Amino acid sequence: RHSRSLSLSPCSCSSSPFLFPSRQAPSTLPPPLSLTEMTMGSSILASLGAALHSFQNPHFAHRTGRVYACKCVTASNPFEAELAGRLDQLTRVGGIGYFNLPWFLDAMAVVAFVHLSIKARVCDLQMPLSERDDKLVEEFMDDSVTLLDICNVLNEVISDMERYLMLVQLAVHSLDLNEPLDYSKLAGARNILFECVETLKKKEEKISRQGQQRSKLETCSSMLRRMGEKLRIPYDNDNSRSSALFNAIYASTVTTIFISGVLVAALSVKPGRSMSVARVPNQPLWSAPLLKLQKQVKEEAERRKSEGVVCLLHEIDVSDGIVRELYSLVQKILSEGASSLGIDQDQLRNSVDALTRSSEDLQKGLGTLQQEINEVFQIIVSIRVAILDVLSH
Repeated sequence: RHSRSLSLSPCSCSSSPFLFPSRQAPSTLPPPLSLTEMTMGSSILASLGAALHSFQNPHFAHRTGRVYACKCVTASNPFEAELAGRLDQLTRVGGIGYFNLPWFLDAMAVVAFVHLSIKARVCDLQMPLSERDDKLVEEFMDDSVTLLDICNVLNEVISDMERYLMLVQLAVHSLDLNEPLDYSKLAGARNILFECVETLKKKEEKISRQGQQRSKLETCSSMLRRMGEKLRIPYDNDNSRSSALFNAIYASTVTTIFISGVLVAALSVKPGRSMSVARVPNQPLWSAPLLKLQKQVKEEAERRKSEGVVCLLHEIDVSDGIVRELYSLVQKILSEGASSLGIDQDQLRNSVDALTRSSEDLQKGLGTLQQEINEVFQIIVSIRVAILDVLSH
């Protein structure tokens, strides 16, 4: 029942959690897994709140006095100490904030780290599995399929963004100021710039028209929320090998739900619902930096939405702003004739240069982000194979 539909060759369980596999994107990916229809969710990060709320679940109330009593001892919890440090680093951003591609690359590196940590501990499964362990393994295998599904959707959305990027690059090429610009070239550039604006606008209108039929990103949010709602603390801190594995799985799942939820929000055009903040009275070592990060990300998301951004992702929003400005300028030149071109030449050059830099940043960032998502996809698949290998012996 753990195998689901994946049938792959076994892999080694001995990989170090601190060694990353090659960052070369795979030439092909398995076809997207089917997305099931789900009930409308509340907020994009409600899943994280539900996951962390399990710390105060009455079902575990008798444990709260000692489950994480020694979590402050870094030496005895190297994984949790490393995760706490990485999450703390994610809170240290400059003026550009959280919703930018460099930050998401760092965040996805954390997702890769926590999953590699699971992979390194798979051989700690103690056979035969107890009823409780069997249930936890089954839940993880189900969640891993959901995460693979989400990876596929994120890849599709990034591919859509890359098609928008191709239009932007075409607009830049059509406005090569090293060659004389005539009416025909300016008119062509105007049409391409208009198509750039319309591409993002169509995404927004499509979401508005869908009504009860949600977009794939909205479905991803619902899937993440449901993962968080059913997540439970797996073990007391009994220092057993299985305990270390399942606690690592728990920390990994909570972290992945959060980061994936933020990425889903960032890639959405005109995201709607606000993000919720979870409160946890008894935290593991990594919980405090995670809650701090969640709070700061939520605050920035609300601020950016109040400013009317077309997309929470900084690079897309900047590109859209430059495209609109450049469109208005080209339209003005076409309306006023050749005399306006001489007057607005410097402004036109500055806008084209800004759009060139923006498109280069977007191209580099989206390509690397897609590689990071593919890497996480591969790691999750390798964990599934490793678990199936252990269970088959």
